[in-house]
Amino acid sequence: MNVKRFATGLCSHRPYPEKQLQHAGIPDELLFVADEPETATRHAIRQSPERHP
Repeated sequence: MNVKRFATGLCSHRPYPEKQLQHAGIPDELLFVADEPETATRHAIRQSPERHP
C-alpha cells in the first residue's frame, strides 16, 4: 500500500492520521502542498482539510 498524505505547514490535524497509520503498521509519506505543487495538482489536491474547534 502506498499512502501519501498532503498537508500545509499549519495543519493542526496532521498528527492524528499519522499515529493511526503507524499503529496499523501502514507506512505513509507526508507531502507538503507548498513543496510539491505539481504532485498536488496531479492528484487534484486543492486544499488541506481544516479543523475548526
